[in-house]
Amino acid sequence: LRGIRGAVSSAAEADAAISDGQLRDAIDVLQTLQAHPELFRAPRYKGLRAAVYPLVQPQGAAGLVARVSEAVADGRWADAMLALQAMRATGEVPKLGSVQRWVRDCDLAGADEDPGLLCLDAILRTAAPEQICPVPSDGFNAAASPILLREPAWECVPLQAAPPAGLPDAEVKRVAAQFRVLLREAPSQRRPPNLHEMILYTCPDDSVPMRPAAKVDVKKIPVPFVPASCCLSGVLSPDEATSIIQVGETVGFTPDVPLTGKKSILAHHFVWMADAAWADNVFERCRRHLPSEIHGAKLVGLNRRLRCYRYVKGSVYRPHVDGAWPMSGIDEATGEYVYDISKGRVSSKLT
Repeated sequence: LRGIRGAVSSAAEADAAISDGQLRDAIDVLQTLQAHPELFRAPRYKGLRAAVYPLVQPQGAAGLVARVSEAVADGRWADAMLALQAMRATGEVPKLGSVQRWVRDCDLAGADEDPGLLCLDAILRTAAPEQICPVPSDGFNAAASPILLREPAWECVPLQAAPPAGLPDAEVKRVAAQFRVLLREAPSQRRPPNLHEMILYTCPDDSVPMRPAAKVDVKKIPVPFVPASCCLSGVLSPDEATSIIQVGETVGFTPDVPLTGKKSILAHHFVWMADAAWADNVFERCRRHLPSEIHGAKLVGLNRRLRCYRYVKGSVYRPHVDGAWPMSGIDEATGEYVYDISKGRVSSKLT
């Protein structure tokens, strides 16, 4: 087919120039790629993707979302930014799932001058236009990068010189023995599929020692370079935080190795369905600093499903956007895990 596109000027001429054999070969190639979709994403087929994309591109707003997805996946930042600009012009706001995928596909961990940073900026401006606001640049290091303005290092709470004591070894073993497996999610059932299973643990009320909420003074500290954001300091005492680490280490952390996407060393995790007493205690410590309502949704509590991370040598926590999790719980009758115990009425807003 080499040279046909420039040699014909009408559909009839193009039809005559394409032989039956060439058509059969083209169909065979496409059917082979359909049977092995992982090949279609390989660099070798980038030209083919670009050639066939206009044939299947949807129209309208959905078409803009598809154009951004395709361009970001291929690293065509300029094309993605044009589609994002069109979305902003029409007031089209992408769904959370699309934003999560785009940010993940940008994969800009550690990048200072990558042009993809401009695309990431455009994604965030398109996803949350109401959050765009001027930020004073005083103190920023503008010379370090032509794209980024670097905020000086900020320490919310100075680190303690002496490590916290935590729990005695015997107490750690006693508390860890009260944990049970609530759910095992097979590697193939995880999204995306993983090399390891996900284990969700739980424990009876008051298993993990906590001070009464009334005796805890949580402070709200504004983050200087992110308007309207804050850090809550003192939610857990150093000893309380250390005790959770100790119990997690004893129960066991699980590696996280997705089978799709770029190879990366991720943090290990200990997933804990906290008991209601523990979650209510932490929520009461923070309640007065939290908004009572967000976009019409009322504040009801803390999601008891907690994921504790342990960073390992070489791990990189890549830029990402968190999802909106439903309120998880435990069925009182069966003792089994319920992913959405509120049946769609409650989901996380501050994640």
